[in-house]
Amino acid sequence: MNNKRSCLAVYSAILFISTLTFGQSVGPAIRISVDSGRPLADALSQLETQVGVAINYEDVLYYYAPATDDVASTVVTANQRVVPKGGPLSFTYTRPPLANTLSIAPIVGALVEVSNSMDYTGAYEKSTVGGSLFVAPSQTRNVTGAFVPTTRPLDILVTLPFQERTAAETLDLILSQVSQGGKVQVAQGTVPFMMMATSKVLMVADKEPARSVLGRMFYLLASGPMADGSTVPRIGYQLLCDHISHNCALNIHIVGSTDARTAVPLSGSILAGWSPRKTN
Repeated sequence: MNNKRSCLAVYSAILFISTLTFGQSVGPAIRISVDSGRPLADALSQLETQVGVAINYEDVLYYYAPATDDVASTVVTANQRVVPKGGPLSFTYTRPPLANTLSIAPIVGALVEVSNSMDYTGAYEKSTVGGSLFVAPSQTRNVTGAFVPTTRPLDILVTLPFQERTAAETLDLILSQVSQGGKVQVAQGTVPFMMMATSKVLMVADKEPARSVLGRMFYLLASGPMADGSTVPRIGYQLLCDHISHNCALNIHIVGSTDARTAVPLSGSILAGWSPRKTN
């Protein structure tokens, strides 16, 4: 992509967000700027912290070698030396007077469009289900670099009998069905352990996409009131995938907490969430 196209994408995002807030009392423009192996994931993390609304992110599966980077000289203890290459991503938005799922969704969509315009590893799409925000891949780049439809592990349909369980037990049931029902193994990554082990949820699911069931569980576990009387989810996830094994780890975090931002190791590989990160 040339610089003209990049500038046009950023300008379009700023213009788009400006139209959303026309006629409203809004604050100053806020800039997000990252340079990392997973630029969209890191930009969404910044946005999530700034607005206080959980945004769930799912990695694309990697097949295109030029979109990866060899970091053998900088990661001494890693079993695997290749990570997503990524790159810089900048985005400017205006925070709406009331930050909730409905008002933040267009901002997330605009950020995704800017990321897609950069021609990185794949293309993503935004969706809203049951009051929760999701950003998931729609395309990946195959071994020749062409954009093709991609496998999304959390598209797998799961079923939960109506029962009260701990959140940890519910998570285990969901992930076991995802791993058994698809080609990608999804393991539990970092989680707020005490909350998951001690909190109980009363849930039922009948052949629903795993991401929808996860979003509903997190909404039940921790949602907070906003000034307009609505509630927003305070727990989100990042599904981070290893591009060699094509296995993934589901990392769960509480909005505003930095404790759960680093993924646990996948078997025989580098930390799934590791990336050389520069933010400003």
